[in-house]
Amino acid sequence: MQVKITRTTVAAKQFVQAGQVYDLPDADARLLIQIGKAVALDAEQPQPDVLETKDAVAVVSTDTPKRKGRSRVAK
Repeated sequence: MQVKITRTTVAAKQFVQAGQVYDLPDADARLLIQIGKAVALDAEQPQPDVLETKDAVAVVSTDTPKRKGRSRVAK
């Protein structure tokens, strides 16, 4: 799998430079992509599904939950 390296690192037992394109084994390429050190150059990259909502309202609770433990007693 061809990837473009974004941060200098080691892959497939070789030193790879940031900004260069390398053809790496799939397992190494996927690992580097997952940890943010490479981006895939394949044309078939799936686009993430985006949920578009215009009238979304965030629900935020301002009540603090009650403690469920024993309270400390001053002696």
